[in-house]
Amino acid sequence: MTEFVYAPVRQRGPDAYAYVRLVLPAPVRVEAVGRTFLTVPGDTLGALGHVRVPLHGQGRRF
Repeated sequence: MTEFVYAPVRQRGPDAYAYVRLVLPAPVRVEAVGRTFLTVPGDTLGALGHVRVPLHGQGRRF
């Protein structure tokens, strides 16, 4: 696996936010009934629910 590298998309100015990679259990692809599904561990979903995400320079919580 390659190392995570952040690249800004449509950055509008200076960015003071410190980006860090979250070390969480990874999603898993599952094949069933002829389709592919993505299962995400509950620990990962729970942790992402507590992450603060800056939006247009303001810290907002999803």
